[in-house]
Amino acid sequence: GTGTGAAPVVAQLAKEMGILTVAVVTKPFPFEGRRRMQVALKGIEELSQHCDSLITIPNEKLITVLGRNATMIQAFRAANDVLQGAVQGIADLIVRPGLINVDFA
Repeated sequence: GTGTGAAPVVAQLAKEMGILTVAVVTKPFPFEGRRRMQVALKGIEELSQHCDSLITIPNEKLITVLGRNATMIQAFRAANDVLQGAVQGIADLIVRPGLINVDFA
């Protein structure tokens, strides 16, 4: 997909420019199929070579929280919410002063 193909290229360029490179990715839901998981795992491996930090969120864990009766739309919405929260949390750590200073250098 676009993310799997483009993310390593963008990360490599950012890293070459000396930019802190943090990636937050998801692994597909089991119902998305084995092929999609294989592509994702290969993409994650490639991306990890170009990032300072890589956070992987396995979507199947959301099924445990949501329950087996969750619809596909509910599952994808929950995955998006988790991603948004993770990215927002990392961004806040980097740009907002707090009680503990975080240095990613």
